[in-house]
Amino acid sequence: MAYIGRKPTPSPLTSSDITDGIITTAKIVDANITTAKILDANITTAKIADDAVTTDKLANSINSAITANTAKVTNATHSGDVTGATALTIADNAVTLAKMASGTDGNIISYDASGNPVAVATGSAGQVLTSAGAGSPPTFAAISASGVSDSFQAVADGSGYSQTHSGNLIVNNEVHDDGNNYNTSTGRYTAPSTGYYLFMAGCLVSGSAGQNFYLTKQNSPITSAKSWGYNGTGNQNASNVYGIVYLTAGQYAGIYSTTAVYTNQFLYFGGCKLY
Repeated sequence: MAYIGRKPTPSPLTSSDITDGIITTAKIVDANITTAKILDANITTAKIADDAVTTDKLANSINSAITANTAKVTNATHSGDVTGATALTIADNAVTLAKMASGTDGNIISYDASGNPVAVATGSAGQVLTSAGAGSPPTFAAISASGVSDSFQAVADGSGYSQTHSGNLIVNNEVHDDGNNYNTSTGRYTAPSTGYYLFMAGCLVSGSAGQNFYLTKQNSPITSAKSWGYNGTGNQNASNVYGIVYLTAGQYAGIYSTTAVYTNQFLYFGGCKLY
């Protein structure tokens, strides 16, 4: 370019001297744009194409962090832990009393007065969970298909009509006793757990006097479960008694007669727990 007179003074080229669109990618020398030339926040997520960042572009520090935390997402080091989508399971015997929240009696776990768990009851098929009261560990009792539990039946094994007895009666021959709660030596049925029990008993009076025939609780006659009979002819008189009795665990029931009865096959005592 020709000029007249003095040579113009050179001046640096600025961005305002460059028309938009003049510099194309072909004009940029490879590797000439470095990170130092990129202003902070100039590269935004909108400038990154979808799927442009691959695993190969991730820093080694990120890969190392993932590797170091592999134990956090594997079952091998998490026996007993459960973490949602990973579908991990609870290991056998992993849940202890210390891991269970405090509560009140009535749960499967029994608690003391301070709300601390004291025991975990274990049972087997055909049993029902029962409780002996506040602060006591729960227990399991047998339950039959009919819905009652701990049933028993006993019949005296004497024969003939010469054996007689009065007072607390002992029926010495068990037909069955699925809870092992009846004692053939004492004539007592001991409640394995607290609840309502159905009892029935029968006898044959051996004398001619009037008779009171009772169910008893702790050796005391239960007046709501009494039979009375009078045999004025000297012949035999049959008496039968039934009753629903509330027993706490460890209390016992029996039968009692004010007059002599035959201690033979006509003397029986049986019952079961209702609930």
